Amino acid sequence: MRLIRARFLLALAALAPLGCAPGQGGSVERSARASARVSHVEIARAHNERAARLERLWARAAVQMRYTDRDGRRRSEQGEGHLQIVQPAGLALSVGKVGETLFWLGSDDERFWWFELGEDSRASVALHENALAPCLGDAALPVHPLDLLDLLGVTPIPATSDRAPLVGPGGRLVVDAPARAGARRLFFDPETLRPVRVELWRSGEREPAVVAALSEDERVDLPATPGVDPRVASRVRVTQRDADAEVVLFLSDLSDGSQFGRLAPAAFRFGALVDSLAPDRVVVLDEACARSAREAGSWQ
Repeated sequence: MRLIRARFLLALAALAPLGCAPGQGGSVERSARASARVSHVEIARAHNERAARLERLWARAAVQMRYTDRDGRRRSEQGEGHLQIVQPAGLALSVGKVGETLFWLGSDDERFWWFELGEDSRASVALHENALAPCLGDAALPVHPLDLLDLLGVTPIPATSDRAPLVGPGGRLVVDAPARAGARRLFFDPETLRPVRVELWRSGEREPAVVAALSEDERVDLPATPGVDPRVASRVRVTQRDADAEVVLFLSDLSDGSQFGRLAPAAFRFGALVDSLAPDRVVVLDEACARSAREAGSWQ
C-alpha cells in the first residue's frame, strides 16, 4: 500500500516546472494554418463556455500508475477514489484501496497539500507562491498541483490571440495559451471543438515536457441546468518526457456535485482534512520561506 502512495506521488512530481512558450519545431508545423472558417475566437468561445460550466466537478476516479522501479523492472499499481474541483484553485484527488484512503492531493486559494496515509502517516503543506521556490530545499516538489486542471482540459484560454490556430495531425485545431508556470498547447477536435490533447512546454525546447491525452468524453450531469450538455474526457493519460512513468485517470459518474452533498466544502479545507484523516504528523514544507503555509491559517 505504501508503494502505491509513493509511486503516485512520484508520478505527479514528474510534472516539471515549465518555461515561457512552446519551442520551434514541436509537434505542429508553424507554417500550417487552420481554415479561416474556424478562428481562435470561435475555438476559445466554445471552449470557455464549456469550461465555465465545469467550474464545479465531481467524479469517481480510478487511477493506474505504470513505472520502472529502481531495479529496472516495469511495475503497475492502481487505486480508486474521487476527483473534486471548484475552480480556480479548489482541488481534491483521493486514491485508495479496499475502502481505505491512502493518498490525498488537494489545494485551496492559498495552499496545496498531500496526505500519505497508513503507517507513519503525514500531511505535507505549502503555499502556492512557494511551490517552485528554492526555500523548500530538499522537500521541493517540482510540480504545481493545479497544473492537473490544465491537463484535464477544463480551464479557460485567452479569448483572443494574434496567432491563427495551427493544424495538427488528423486536422486537429491547435492553440497555444499560457499556463500557470509556462505554456500549454491544446489540440481541439475540429467537429466538437473539445480538447483531445494538452501539452505543457518548457521554454525553447522542441518537445513538450508533459502530455495529457484526453478521450472518451462523457456528459457531466448539471441538475440545476437541464438540457445543458457539457462533456469532459473520462480517460486522461498523462506522460512525462523525462521519466519512464505514466498516470491514467478513469473518471465516471461525472456531475457538478450539487446532489447528495458530494462536493463538500470540507474537502478543500486543510484543517478539516487534518481532523478527518488524522495524520501522525503535519510537515510545513515552506517553513524556511519568507511566508509559509503556517501563517496562511491555523489547522489546529
